[in-house]
Amino acid sequence: MFMDSLKNSHNKVIVCIPTYNAADCLLNTIKSISRQTFKQLDVLIVDNQSNDNTIEIIQQFKHDFGKENRIYVFSNKENIGRIGNWNKCLEIFKQTSHPYLKFVFAGDTLENNCLETLVNVFQNNSSLGLVSSGY
Repeated sequence: MFMDSLKNSHNKVIVCIPTYNAADCLLNTIKSISRQTFKQLDVLIVDNQSNDNTIEIIQQFKHDFGKENRIYVFSNKENIGRIGNWNKCLEIFKQTSHPYLKFVFAGDTLENNCLETLVNVFQNNSSLGLVSSGY
């Protein structure tokens, strides 16, 4: 199961993308994550029973980009609502050894050095527990 690989990952950041019917915007989000200068990351996509072709887009990108097997997909058995889906991301994150979590929502994109900057902020400020920024 994918959880064993994700739990045993030595990467520092898990990027969680909660999705629901995001076929029209998800590809740009995933591409922006794939271009990160910081490479010690895993991508977890938690789908909330999409009824468009979100899963197909994820699988195609996973096939094309995920050669390092750093993209993990979890599909809820039923739609658990937006907040429930975010909480599922947190629940899975807590089962891993990743020290850092970055939520990225479908349709959002990251600057190429976003994760590198965030990790540096945490590593240089050990008293921090959360970093957020304007939209």
